[in-house]
Amino acid sequence: MKHLLIGALLVLTVYGAILPPPWADPARNKCATQAGGWLLLYWPKDGKCYRIFERGSPCPPTMELSPTHDSQEKIVGECKCPPRTAQNATVDVCYPIYSRGPCERGYYFAPVSSSSNKRIGHCLKIQQCRQNEVFWPITNECFPKYSRGPCPEGQLITVNKDTLIAECQCSKLGPLSKYYWPPTKTCHQFYTKGPCLEKGTLFLPGPTCGCHQFLPNFDPETKRCYEIGGRGPCKLGQLFTLNPSTMKASCICKPEHIQWFDGQCYRPFTRGPCGANQILLHNSTCRDIPCSKGKLYFPEDDSCHRVGVRGPCGKGQLVLFEQSVKPSVEGISYRGVCGCVGSSKCNETEELVEGRNIQNTVEEQTTESTPDSERNDKIDLSQIRICEKDEDPKFDSCYLLYTEGPCSRGEWLVPVRQGRGERQLHRFGTEYERSIYEQVKHKIRVRCDCKPGYTKDKRNNTCRIPLITLAQFLNGKDFFR
Repeated sequence: MKHLLIGALLVLTVYGAILPPPWADPARNKCATQAGGWLLLYWPKDGKCYRIFERGSPCPPTMELSPTHDSQEKIVGECKCPPRTAQNATVDVCYPIYSRGPCERGYYFAPVSSSSNKRIGHCLKIQQCRQNEVFWPITNECFPKYSRGPCPEGQLITVNKDTLIAECQCSKLGPLSKYYWPPTKTCHQFYTKGPCLEKGTLFLPGPTCGCHQFLPNFDPETKRCYEIGGRGPCKLGQLFTLNPSTMKASCICKPEHIQWFDGQCYRPFTRGPCGANQILLHNSTCRDIPCSKGKLYFPEDDSCHRVGVRGPCGKGQLVLFEQSVKPSVEGISYRGVCGCVGSSKCNETEELVEGRNIQNTVEEQTTESTPDSERNDKIDLSQIRICEKDEDPKFDSCYLLYTEGPCSRGEWLVPVRQGRGERQLHRFGTEYERSIYEQVKHKIRVRCDCKPGYTKDKRNNTCRIPLITLAQFLNGKDFFR
């Protein structure tokens, strides 16, 4: 509990002075005048002082005393669940979140949004994943069983046989034993770097560290092995990706990157290989940065808008930086996106689904644009949102093209080219009109397709993760027996 106390005291150093926490003020906390009063809170029910952030009396055994304000803005004690726990809605008992808690087998205890000050939890059914995959409730994702997944280094994701809930484990016994590395007492996924120290070697079944030329991970130029999906021996902006047709890995551009003449790949709307004060465009050309300082570029209508204003965005949205860009690796992106600030939900669904004008009118006198006749050719599909309309507007969902959206793992939303049949429409049957200007409307159909580097499994109509494809290929060979 000591580390929680230190984290909660909010002790700040300002110009050499120490600012005490608000409950150390005697004018606001009756207990602050006592010895060690900055560690005490007033409990109104019995008029006594109790130690802050400690479980038990005057609180129930699983709850701790936390500071709050009464009707007169005085600081008093309140019973709350400790961090990483939530309260059962029916009784004053706290359970660890994402554990079985008070739930039946096959369910897990998860926090829910609540208007009250309390952290409330309820039971959710464990979602069904594909064969040999495990559901991770914290992020609502499925990961291959015995892969590292969301786990810390040295542990693999598996399922607790008693609760059926995913856990990160490592053991020299049972199914995890073949992934166990005795020198470090850790577990690692095959065909990853794992515990191997020698450059160009991978963690292989055995277990052992090595590299063989018959492995798909082998690079003939460097004569070394690299992880599939990593940088490997590739140039800037490329990934070492498995080719399903040849079952050999090669270097291809990262998603949302384009190849330059020097073979390296760069993200559009960053400087990339261009000169000073220039940005790279999708057509592999450089142009001067189109916007003045403090503004971001919207290529769909060739306009510039300040960060934090509504600009061309839908209701409830603001102009924001691209969050997916890593400036330290890819450089600064000068492209703007529309998004919500904080936890507020984007209220853009009606404008997109019904094809009405999304109020992309010029609200700023400083907006720069090209003639209307040129706008149709400058639409950036990666910024178009696909919306599914629910009977209750509160549950409408919108997704960007070229993201996973509502698709299955390994898939992303892509537009269907004109002339393709109805059978290739997006599985949800979503069809919408997006108006950039009132005079120009675009009707776009979408579908879920495999991401680059993934391969379609025609038997179950899914996209296989590269490592699964690799494992299936290797399991069919007698390499390590």
